[in-house]
Amino acid sequence: MHGVKTLNFNVAVAGAPLHVPLNLNYLRIRGEQHHTIIRIASREFVQSPAPNLSAVVDIDVFTPAGFSSTDMKQAKEWLSEAHELLKEEFFGLLTEDLKETLVES
Repeated sequence: MHGVKTLNFNVAVAGAPLHVPLNLNYLRIRGEQHHTIIRIASREFVQSPAPNLSAVVDIDVFTPAGFSSTDMKQAKEWLSEAHELLKEEFFGLLTEDLKETLVES
C-alpha cells in the first residue's frame, strides 16, 4: 500500500511538508459552467476499508449556483466537457510512475 503520499500533490503546514494521514477537500472553478470538488482521503478516514485500499479519491463536477439550461445540445456539451474535466482532475493526481502501474480492466 502506498497511500496518498504517492499521489501528485503536496500539502504543507508552515512550509513543512505534511506526511500524515489526511482528508483533503478542495474546490476548483474550471469555467463559467463547471466547478469541481476533489476529495482525497487516506485509508485511516475510510470506514471498513478493503484490505488493499490505499486511498480514496472522489471527484465531482457540477454547475455553479444559478445555472440552468433547457437546450439538449447545450446539456450534451456540458456533459462532454464535465467528463473531460473529471479525467483531467483524476489523471492529474497520478504521478507518471503511478500511471505506469495501471492496468485496464
